[in-house]
Amino acid sequence: MGIDLSFIADGFRCLTLKLLSKTMTESSKQSEMYFQYIESLTSLKHSNQFQSLDSMELDLLNEIAITWKHGKPLLVNEAISLNEIGSRATLHARIKNLRKKGYVDFHTDIDGRKKIIKPTTLAINYFSSVANLFANAVEKIRERETA
Repeated sequence: MGIDLSFIADGFRCLTLKLLSKTMTESSKQSEMYFQYIESLTSLKHSNQFQSLDSMELDLLNEIAITWKHGKPLLVNEAISLNEIGSRATLHARIKNLRKKGYVDFHTDIDGRKKIIKPTTLAINYFSSVANLFANAVEKIRERETA
């Protein structure tokens, strides 16, 4: 089917559980980990490694990737019907933006009438970079605890 993204969620769970088992209070551990992650994510956004995504584009890309990860084809018509993210017209424009930026591509179904949206290698690399940022944030917290 494609690249398996389940390792990211498994890694997040494992790293979070390890972090929570240390001596800091649970609340301060979680907030410190989150602050480290946000600082790193902000740096990634300001780098030229990936074109920037607004919050709606990121929500839409996440939905596309999760659906794709579960092996379900996401049609353009289904994607523009995600009312919780935005209106149909807005989502259609954001899908065009994601394609123009290289994060998604279209594939036609068997009879060629329907367009399926899939994340590209660039999108997978983006998710991998974000996962690495999270892992690094957890590692920094662990280093502080052992110092």
